[in-house]
Amino acid sequence: MLTKGISAVLSVVVSLWALSPAFAGAGADVQPEPKWQRLNGNWAVVNSELAETRSWTKSWNYYPLLDYNSVVSLNDLDGYKSIDLTMEVKKPSRDNPEAAVFFAVKSPEHNWFYYSYAVSFKGDQDGLNTVSLLKTSMKDETLKPTKKGNGFTVEIAAERCSIPYGKPFGLSIRIEEGKVSVFTGGKRLIQSVLPDKSIAGRIAIGGKNAPLRIKEISVSGSRPVFSDTFESDTIYAPKASGSLRPGNK
Repeated sequence: MLTKGISAVLSVVVSLWALSPAFAGAGADVQPEPKWQRLNGNWAVVNSELAETRSWTKSWNYYPLLDYNSVVSLNDLDGYKSIDLTMEVKKPSRDNPEAAVFFAVKSPEHNWFYYSYAVSFKGDQDGLNTVSLLKTSMKDETLKPTKKGNGFTVEIAAERCSIPYGKPFGLSIRIEEGKVSVFTGGKRLIQSVLPDKSIAGRIAIGGKNAPLRIKEISVSGSRPVFSDTFESDTIYAPKASGSLRPGNK
């Protein structure tokens, strides 16, 4: 009788453990936390890289970021002073290739990302030859963000550079004391005063007319703020059908 009683108790304990969340998830694949939202283009995490493979771009004529093949961080970031990443721009498929890193990305409503700064690299068929600091905004802030043709981009500063296609390069963006400085290989490419002293908001990656690869990225201030090594797929995949472009949650 005692043996049967102990067996019954053990059976109940094992059954309850099997129903617990810890046991239920033990055999299931752990899904990585999404970090990016795709806005435009064909993006995938492949071989520990964030890759855009469509290359050609479609203009939506809403906010400037949407006219790039682009991904944006899912969450707002604050308190950052540096953005470090490894980027590779493949041989362009069309004229006017461009690769850009956006920061201080903000929206007046939902996901209409009109406001941002960007470090942009442009080139020709031989290589990237110009680095510039851009600012994007709305022409008329009294209009609804759904109004087409109300976004614009202004170039704050530009310098010549020489970056070949098909070779990864380290890129460092430093934001402090009202200035932004851009470095690659320890060499400063450009420095300019920022119109806005306080920098906060999402980050984004964008490209036009050339395949783009990002191998790793980190954002930090007095502490780490954001990072992705692309060891797993961190692009948000909506469960329901429908597009996140333009401006939908």
